[in-house]
Amino acid sequence: NYCQNIKTEELDNAIHIDIAEIPVVIGPPTPNSPFVTISTHRNISECDKFTDIDKDNCHIQVAIATGNLNVCEIISNPVSKSECYSQIASNYGNYSICYNLPGNVTNAKDWCIANTAIRRQERFVCNNVEYQFARDKCFQNIR
Repeated sequence: NYCQNIKTEELDNAIHIDIAEIPVVIGPPTPNSPFVTISTHRNISECDKFTDIDKDNCHIQVAIATGNLNVCEIISNPVSKSECYSQIASNYGNYSICYNLPGNVTNAKDWCIANTAIRRQERFVCNNVEYQFARDKCFQNIR
C-alpha cells in the first residue's frame, strides 16, 4: 500500500486534497469516488470561518484527519453527523462505529458497513448489510 510507505517529509511537499471539494459518500461508492484520508482542515478552530454545510464538511474533515469522534458530535445536521461517523468508521476500519450511529438516517448503518467492508476489502462482511442495494454495491466493489 503506497500510503503506508509515505515518509513524513514527503507529506510536507504533497498536494493536499480538500474533501469539501469531493461529494460525501453516504450512498453507494463508485470506482470514480475514491476514499480520501488527506484533508487541509486539521484543527477545529479552522471551521469557525464557515457556516452551514461548509462548516459541517470542515468538521468532518477534522474528525477524519484526527480520528476524533467527538468532533462529529459538534455537527447538528443529522445526515452530516452520520456521515462524519461513517467516514471515520471506513477510514479506520472500525465496524462498531457503524452499529452506533447517532440519529435515524435511513440506511446509514448499512452504507457505513458496506463502505467500511469495501475499504477493507472484506467481502464476508457484506452479508451483514441488510439494505439490498447497499449489499449489492458492497459485493460489486470488492475484488
